[in-house]
Amino acid sequence: MTNENRRGPLDLNKLIEIENSIGYKLPKSYLNLMEHQNGGKLKKGTIQITKRTGIKHIDTGRFYPLEDLIKNYREHVSIIEEQLAFSDHNKEVYQAYKHIVPISVENHGYVCLDYRNQVANPAVVYFYDEDLVDYFIAASFDSFIEKLE
Repeated sequence: MTNENRRGPLDLNKLIEIENSIGYKLPKSYLNLMEHQNGGKLKKGTIQITKRTGIKHIDTGRFYPLEDLIKNYREHVSIIEEQLAFSDHNKEVYQAYKHIVPISVENHGYVCLDYRNQVANPAVVYFYDEDLVDYFIAASFDSFIEKLE
């Protein structure tokens, strides 16, 4: 990671509070990264995703410090709740989006831990909140790190 937006070392005492608030256990490899540097941009921060229109390289953006994870997850859920209130279609899809946890932001896109299908070892997706659509990145956080360019 770079020093940009870096916070101090991870406060391990807050980890239980964070996991209880979001309702999920965070992957060990993600926590290891946060112990090294709690927030900021990755030195290798580009990843390839496949969209209907073809392959796209995206910037993974700025990783949230763990202390901000709760607030940002709540904002994400609020956006989803707003969509549920105004839309009769895609309710199941929107409801399922509550099970992805944003860990970094880049413009209107987020790298997220995806707990929809696997709670013990979540996949990683890129979620674009303007269109409420997600793109698969990797089967685990470890795989995500390995794919970074």
